[in-house]
Amino acid sequence: MKKGLIVSILLVCLGLVLVACTPQPLAAPQSLLYDGAILAWLPVEGAVSYEVDVDGATVAIVQDNYYTYTTRESVVFRVRALGENDQVGEFAEYAYTYNPPTVEYMNAPTIAEVNGEGELVWSNVPGASAYVVWVNSKVYARIEGSNRCYLHFATDGDYGVQVQAVGHPTLADSAKSTLYRVQVVHGQIVPPRLAAAKLSFDGTGEPLLRWQGVHRAYGYALYLNRNLLAVIPPHVGESETHSGEIYTYPLDASLHTDSTQTYTYSLITLGDEGNHIYRDSAHGDGPTFPLPTPSAPTHLEAEGHTLRWQGVDNCAQYSLSIKSGNSTQTQISSQTAFSLSGLTDGTYRVRVHALGREGICSDSPPSAEIEISVHSGRVAVDALPAPVGLRCIDGVLSFGSVAGADAYEILVDTPYDTTLGSSTWYVNKPQWEVHSSLAGSILTIYVRALAPAGGVDSLWSEGLCCWPTGYDDKGDPLPTYTCEPIPSSLTYDGTTLRWRGSSSGYELCINGEVYSTADPQYEVANLEGTVRVRALGTAPTLDSPYSAEKTFMPTRLATPGEVTLQGEILSWQTVAEAKTYAIVWQDGIYYTPSAQISLRDFLNLDGTYLLSVYALGEEGSWRLPSLLSEGVYATVDYEPFGTEHKPYLISTAEDLKLLAEHPGAHFLLTADISVGEISPLFSATESFSGTLSGLHADGRYSLLDIQPDSTIGLFGNLVGATLRDIQFVFADLSGEGEVVTLARQAVDSKLTNVSITANLRGTTVAGAVLYAKNSVFSGVSVQATLLGTTAGGIAVETENTTMQSCQVQGTLSANTVGGLVAKATASTLHGYVGTEQTPLVAQGLLVGGLVANTHGCSVSGEADLSVTADGDVYVGMVAYMTGGSLEGRLGLALTLGGGKAYVGALATGTATLRTQSKLVVSGYADEVCIGGVAGRLDSTQDVSECSATLEITLKTNVGYIGGGVGMGQVSGTATFSATLSVGQGVQIGYYSGRGKDAYPESWQVVRTQEGA
Repeated sequence: MKKGLIVSILLVCLGLVLVACTPQPLAAPQSLLYDGAILAWLPVEGAVSYEVDVDGATVAIVQDNYYTYTTRESVVFRVRALGENDQVGEFAEYAYTYNPPTVEYMNAPTIAEVNGEGELVWSNVPGASAYVVWVNSKVYARIEGSNRCYLHFATDGDYGVQVQAVGHPTLADSAKSTLYRVQVVHGQIVPPRLAAAKLSFDGTGEPLLRWQGVHRAYGYALYLNRNLLAVIPPHVGESETHSGEIYTYPLDASLHTDSTQTYTYSLITLGDEGNHIYRDSAHGDGPTFPLPTPSAPTHLEAEGHTLRWQGVDNCAQYSLSIKSGNSTQTQISSQTAFSLSGLTDGTYRVRVHALGREGICSDSPPSAEIEISVHSGRVAVDALPAPVGLRCIDGVLSFGSVAGADAYEILVDTPYDTTLGSSTWYVNKPQWEVHSSLAGSILTIYVRALAPAGGVDSLWSEGLCCWPTGYDDKGDPLPTYTCEPIPSSLTYDGTTLRWRGSSSGYELCINGEVYSTADPQYEVANLEGTVRVRALGTAPTLDSPYSAEKTFMPTRLATPGEVTLQGEILSWQTVAEAKTYAIVWQDGIYYTPSAQISLRDFLNLDGTYLLSVYALGEEGSWRLPSLLSEGVYATVDYEPFGTEHKPYLISTAEDLKLLAEHPGAHFLLTADISVGEISPLFSATESFSGTLSGLHADGRYSLLDIQPDSTIGLFGNLVGATLRDIQFVFADLSGEGEVVTLARQAVDSKLTNVSITANLRGTTVAGAVLYAKNSVFSGVSVQATLLGTTAGGIAVETENTTMQSCQVQGTLSANTVGGLVAKATASTLHGYVGTEQTPLVAQGLLVGGLVANTHGCSVSGEADLSVTADGDVYVGMVAYMTGGSLEGRLGLALTLGGGKAYVGALATGTATLRTQSKLVVSGYADEVCIGGVAGRLDSTQDVSECSATLEITLKTNVGYIGGGVGMGQVSGTATFSATLSVGQGVQIGYYSGRGKDAYPESWQVVRTQEGA
């Protein structure tokens, strides 16, 4: 098609070119095209062939204007026309660049586990259209729309399981997953051992043993010195626990009675041993008591107005010793922090130690001592206090002395005189004569105390604004001015700037822009940047210099804490000022205003997820989102039992009651079950519409010794049901009316690889179902003895139903007998009844090896029958057929004992026939119509594709025996051979029983011959 398209395009182009009638020199080919497979060009007038070169070498001489060439390299094509009388045209050249297709490969799945039920679970791969499960390097199953399936192994041993993600045209299949080993012992998968829970001691409040739940755990066993102390059930009753749940157990310190002994706790995760799904974990060792003497708290440091330190594990409280002069106060803190806001200005020495707990641990040693200086609400650790009491009188700066200070550093700023700038001065006493160079300028002065070597200098003092007296040109002193105090303690809470000051007005410089306010505060939203403030004075008091510049940036919200999962509810600690929370997992993010949410609200696919949370402030607020919380694992398994991927498991006779309780669900038979006496699962008016499967690797599980107290069938009716890979073994069943094994009706149902063994006696009997409509039977086999008025090896009657490769063996005795089906309408039936070594034993009036009576059906297969008749009988693969087709083989051993007999591959009727038959007929009859193809045909048929062998030893007064038909008209050529011994007066013909001549008692046909 591609070649024709390219050539057609070129021919269209050619039609647009006007060519002169006079002979022209051969032109170079035009419009070379190459698509990776075909090189094509416009035909050249006068050309009888073309020379094709690839990379300078001639590769072909072709008569057509195209050349097939496949390459995965970049090449240069050249083509020229060749005419008569060695006429040669110019080469046309085409350079082709090979661009290999880009294929993106998916990541390989990761197998999570194979539990004792055989449930295989793997990780989802984005973009995968399906998954292929490999077992021992062979394809086991193809799964769509799920990340799990069930494995079944028939024999003991080790199995290697892998999963591969299937892509699509733009996404290549992944590699196989890492090999997961599965061991099968005594027909059962060895359950995986659960992970051991990590047991820890939580001493921050009431003493607790603490651990995180393990996925699939059915409880926990707590041991003290390997002696069982308690069994803790899962949080959610008898269902599976979810990993990530936090379990606690109160610690009884009174159990630690012997101070010379150690007490060690351990924990075992309990699996579902009863159902052989998971095994218990090994001992997970926990804490040992008494705990070693804890170390002292470390890293004491002041942060703003808060003292913080590094905590001590398993200690719930801390004691602070705060000394000031000769007095000492003790404070208790349950946190690793303590607020210093209540301390007055001064110097303090602080130590911290952790408080012990009886039976658990002793007090820790005290921490190293630190010294804290508090001045005007500001704190410095281990520093000299800042100088206070700054005054500037007559050009002399003075301030209070600081004990322990070696010297003082004075910082002088001239905010209104840029020529002078800032300068630093050092003095060794608490006063300083302002340098004459600074006289006459407004000054901002700060002082700090300098500690000896190894000490910590003090904080800077509050700023002082002054104007030292200067002198005019005549040498007279200039007037002295004072300034407003410099605003201090500038803070911002996200909405309002505040500072300390007592002026009647202030000027702010925010990111270079100037603003005014009368109060020591200013509202501004979402501030990001730098701020300076100065107090505005009223004459003769001057404006203060600007305060030191301070930078404000948005603060971050607190991280959500205590993220927990209880059942399906995920919750966390509320964060102040948070308006929204974001839940983050490996595949997405979900926003919610609430501090708790159901997993169903945002997770819609089964799997295991690591969930974390962060907080967000109100849109436009001065708050950065919080950091991500610690994660908790959530296993989502919404799919209820009874689905295709999670069927109910049937392992006992008692479990069979689940079929009636959930008639539309999926069920998996997981063991051979001896059923015994069982009440009806369904009444005659009830139906099973679910799926029952018994697949176990390459074998089948069986329901044995079924003794129902009713003959309506184990399932009542099958409507939209599926039975697959099961063997049913019934005890003897008998009744006055309908007797059937599985169901009275099978409508819109499928039976695949189902085996039935039964002995039935009644009026209407069937090995599987009485009536089937719009159903499919594939690989159904029946071993049965059926006695009644009407009997069907698999079904009594079918309508619009298909049977594929079905088998029946045993004995059928009734007026109407169908090896597969007694009566069929508009159905397609294929099967095997009996074998050459063990033919089906049948007896009746209408005996169809495959079907007794059909209307508009396609019937095919093989039937081997052993039939005895004492009266009238119609015997064949089909006894009576109206329309349709019959194809297959019949082996028949028939013994007659009187009456009329119609015998053939088709006993009587009309159909399209392709048959092979071997008929062995003996005994005596009043009248017979016997044909290798048909006993009697009701209309002319072509039997040219049929063959037959007849061995007839028979006493009869009236007989019509033919290689093709006993009675009726046929055309075509049939092949048959016959050995006949019949009474006088019997008409024998090749094709018609109505031959013109009577033949002797012994006659053998050895070849086909026209006429009769």
